[in-house]
Amino acid sequence: MPTPEHEVDKELLGDLVKILLDDLEVNCQCFGSTTFKRENMDSGIDRVQCFYIQNCDQMRGKRRVNINLNSPPRYEPLK
Repeated sequence: MPTPEHEVDKELLGDLVKILLDDLEVNCQCFGSTTFKRENMDSGIDRVQCFYIQNCDQMRGKRRVNINLNSPPRYEPLK
């Protein structure tokens, strides 16, 4: 179960990303917390906040994400 501390930090960071993307006029599709699973994997990948930027147009309006058909959001570490 997520702790209040975790949720507050998650919301703060998510809001900062959305504000930055809006300020930079970068289109984005936000999916919030998401678990990605594939049949050939024993476990899924959990994202606390999920932002589609590069594939934003492909994901707009989707109600469900199928990573066999749709690109999962890429994780890019900060440099």
